[in-house]
Amino acid sequence: MSGRGMKKWAPYKSLKEQWSTLDNIHEEEKKIEKPTISSEKAEEINELLTNYYGQEIEISFFRNGQINKEKGIIRKVDTFEHKIYLTNRKVISLKEVIDIQNI
Repeated sequence: MSGRGMKKWAPYKSLKEQWSTLDNIHEEEKKIEKPTISSEKAEEINELLTNYYGQEIEISFFRNGQINKEKGIIRKVDTFEHKIYLTNRKVISLKEVIDIQNI
């Protein structure tokens, strides 16, 4: 016997008013907990940010229950507001950062 998962809710999605509610339930089921980073990884991220010289990077960050990745060049690291500003107009909080890699 196999599980039906979200298929069991398909008949209830026949009314347009229910679409957003069922989509929200489905999205909530996909969310994960924020991964913890080791102190070594935190030091590595700090080292990369303090010695950054305009090379392209890939930042992995946790937001809204998902791990996201963004490629770009750092325009500014604001230590007062704890944010990283990329040249492609993306803003990432330092608290969200999981990993940074040079490309």
